[in-house]
Order: sequence, then C-alpha cells, then structure tokens
Amino acid sequence: MAPPVGTGSVTMYYAGIGANGNGQNSGDGAAKNTFTMNEGTASSIFNPKSDFDLKLYPNPASGMLHVRAVGMTGEVRAEIFDMLGRQVMMATFGDASRILDMDVSGLMNGNYSIRVIQGNKTATYPFLKY
Repeated sequence: MAPPVGTGSVTMYYAGIGANGNGQNSGDGAAKNTFTMNEGTASSIFNPKSDFDLKLYPNPASGMLHVRAVGMTGEVRAEIFDMLGRQVMMATFGDASRILDMDVSGLMNGNYSIRVIQGNKTATYPFLKY
C-alpha cells in the first residue's frame, strides 16, 4: 500500500544473502542497500484516467475475469498487460454491451492491468491474478 499524498520521500531498506552451494562459506556473501522513491514518481503502468467506467469481477481472479464496459456498445478490444508493460493477452469483442469474459487461468499469479479500447476511448484498471 502506498503512503498518503504529502508524505514526501519514502526510503526502502533491503538485504540479501547469497550462497554458492559448495558446502563452504568461501564465495558466499551478503548485500544490503536502500532505495529512496520521491513523491510523485510513477511506480506502475496503471493510469487512472479513463474515458469510461469498467467493472471487473472477481478481482482477484483465478479463472474467468468478467469485464463490463459501462455504457459502451459496439466492438471493443481488451488488452492485458503485466507489470513490466508487456501485453500478455488480447481479445476483440463484437458487443461491448455484454459482459466480456477473459480466461486468465493461463497467466502467472501476479498484478496485471486491463485496457479496454473502443475507437479513441480507453479505460485501464488493475487486477490481481492468483
């Protein structure tokens, strides 16, 4: 969860231990560092600006993700992106007035975003696959 707006910079601390698996401690090591993120730095591909409203359920999803483009009719395209911004799924639906069903069972568990496009209008929302 992100800190509230106005918190300022946030510093994260992390450490790791590496072992080479040879049964001895030669070559093993430890590392630690910090990372500071300044307020206002983007940390995901989610863009809350949407030209229309989407309803996603269930969220989190494990099999079928049901998408309803509120108030839209006609053909739409739905694209799913992983958190690195790579498109991992795409489907075209002939009638946006219906519920669009996307089978996400083949995706690895994690955070994704779905973008629904109709003409020059888009809506992007996050969802979790488990």
